[in-house]
Amino acid sequence: MATFARVPTPQSQRESSRAKLFPVGPLTSWRVDYLELNSHDSPHMKLSTRGEYGLLALVDLALFSNGQPLQAKRIAERQGIPKQYLDQLMMDLKKAGLVLSSRGRQGGYQLARPANTITLWEAIATFGVPIDSGRFVRTRGSRAQASRKVVKRFWDDACLQFMAALKKHTLDDICRAYNKSLDQPTYQI
Repeated sequence: MATFARVPTPQSQRESSRAKLFPVGPLTSWRVDYLELNSHDSPHMKLSTRGEYGLLALVDLALFSNGQPLQAKRIAERQGIPKQYLDQLMMDLKKAGLVLSSRGRQGGYQLARPANTITLWEAIATFGVPIDSGRFVRTRGSRAQASRKVVKRFWDDACLQFMAALKKHTLDDICRAYNKSLDQPTYQI
């Protein structure tokens, strides 16, 4: 389960095992630092940097755009993403039909669809499939091949369950969890 904490620490400290929210400017706006799914019973599930930053950009748009375009510069500042890198990601998201862009002084990016219709799978798959089961069948030998095929069947089943979970959750789910976390104080020792 992704957890959020109000922990004002320097941006360079990214080694915590919980998602962090850092203050942005004098306002009470907080940015999501990163998401890491972690519990005692499950292994860490990591995204590629492209997948993570792309998902964070979409969440930022869902949280802060209020139907108006957001400039990439503001998204990059809030999420701690290099602006040039974010520009590349936004082009990929635009090609995937997840964001719209507008030019001009009041231009920027906004979600192409409501946040409750954009699944986490769509967001992550834009930057490449996050799981791959192909390597289980690459070795030769009848015994090794047979055991690999059995392992691959189980792995494929786990991958399908993972994909189903990502397809079930939307950007809106993340936004609701974020807003709920703002209402609950978090204490850290």
